[in-house]
Amino acid sequence: MACGDAAGFLGIPVPSLDVIVAHVGNGASVTAVRGGLSVDTSMGMTPLEGLVKGTRSGDLDPSIVLLLQRSGATADEVDDILNHRSGLLALAGTSDTREVGELVDRGDPGAVLALEMAAYRLAKYIGAYAMVIRQPHALVFTGGLDENSHLFRAKVVSWLIPLGLATADDRNSAALSGIRDVSTDDSSFPVIVVPSDEERAIAESTASLLNGQLPNFLCRF
Repeated sequence: MACGDAAGFLGIPVPSLDVIVAHVGNGASVTAVRGGLSVDTSMGMTPLEGLVKGTRSGDLDPSIVLLLQRSGATADEVDDILNHRSGLLALAGTSDTREVGELVDRGDPGAVLALEMAAYRLAKYIGAYAMVIRQPHALVFTGGLDENSHLFRAKVVSWLIPLGLATADDRNSAALSGIRDVSTDDSSFPVIVVPSDEERAIAESTASLLNGQLPNFLCRF
């Protein structure tokens, strides 16, 4: 859905759309979209790979798995640690992104670290995908944390100054709803916020399948 809504906002047909979509909530992923189609994504065989998530670790050294097992953890225990006891939960004590934001406002060191790590990891992927896309039409933020935390968006974009990106403080911190551009006028390409509606996306994709069409899932989420 984010792709289709972003395309409409930017006035670009979906088949011509080149964007980087960052969806960060309890789950999190970032996707490089070229010509309206996904060409790379931060998730691998499972959602464990990639960004720091609510309870999942995201990218890590594979040797950590061996170290845990050599320390006595079973395969099931390692799976539980990496998928259910890591990420924001391990760093901030909660997997709820809104609670993390509230803890950051109170200066909680674990929550501050969690936000910094999540922002840094996301910025690295965005930088890599900008290379893949070459000339993105926009950076799209969607999902609970991306939509609701102006602080998180600002932290992510602050790492992307070499790409010519910058958020405008007034636009980024404004309490607005709907699709909006939060970048400065001289940003190399727009940074936009697109509200997520996963229920609508699932319904539209299901309708496509029932009509005998293969839905373009990427351009719906």
